[in-house]
Amino acid sequence: PMIEGGLTAIAFAAAFAWPRLGFGWYSSIERGFTKLARKRRSAVAAVGLATLLLRVAILPWSPIPLPFLPADFSLLLAADTFAHGRLTNPTPAMWVHFETVHVDMNPAYMSMYFPAPGLLFAAGKVLFGHPWFGLLIASALMCAAICWMLQAWLPPGWALLGGIVAMLRLGLFSYWINTYTGGGLILALGGALVLGALPRLMKTARFRYGVLMATGIALLALTRPYEGLLLCLPVSAALGRWAFFGENRPPTRVLIRRAAFPLALIVGAVAWLGYYNDRAFGSPLTMPYTVNRAAYAMAPY
Repeated sequence: PMIEGGLTAIAFAAAFAWPRLGFGWYSSIERGFTKLARKRRSAVAAVGLATLLLRVAILPWSPIPLPFLPADFSLLLAADTFAHGRLTNPTPAMWVHFETVHVDMNPAYMSMYFPAPGLLFAAGKVLFGHPWFGLLIASALMCAAICWMLQAWLPPGWALLGGIVAMLRLGLFSYWINTYTGGGLILALGGALVLGALPRLMKTARFRYGVLMATGIALLALTRPYEGLLLCLPVSAALGRWAFFGENRPPTRVLIRRAAFPLALIVGAVAWLGYYNDRAFGSPLTMPYTVNRAAYAMAPY
């Protein structure tokens, strides 16, 4: 924050002292920026690709991070478990001597967290040889999704600027990309898909926007369902009002047909989470965190 504040103060001072400094250069950048912003798909792709390439480019100065937080090691345990084709691990014979922070030992040996970050790291490990690359791809998708989401609510130039700000602030230098906590990127990606699909779905009722919204809801459910529920409740209210009273809604039979697969996707994600909970925590209704907090915490969540 101190570095950002200092650079901002310097920029303001320079703007007031030399208001026409770099005027021609900035005008050229603004024209190119505006031209790109009007090409909505190109703008989304540019934000995602720039996030990916710039983070790779600064690897000599900001290398692939080493795990150091307790959550890092817990989620990397989940990643290794998933990468080996298992949902959980049997309790070690002498488990009392191996207890550690944010890891359950009973009824199974597994991370206490929701499964989405572990699945992301497992994909990076299996496909690219290192779990961090899964985080890198999720970061690029998140920034692109934020730009896409803002295009539904703001003028094109502001949407592209928002995607660039997300790239610079979250996709390159934040702890979201430089630790193995992982959940923030997936949560932001899911939320952006939900909020970006909402006005498009209410405007056009196209099938693909329903699928994108369902994908976002599934990501929220597998990462942080409580926060996801707080987001989805007003979204559901808006969709319900449109479905029953909207002037441009399609006929009911068309609406049902287009909603069938997205609803099945959401139900499938929730059902899989219940199956995972049963294998890892002993019951489909026992959510992640619960066993660990009951065993080790001074106060429950």
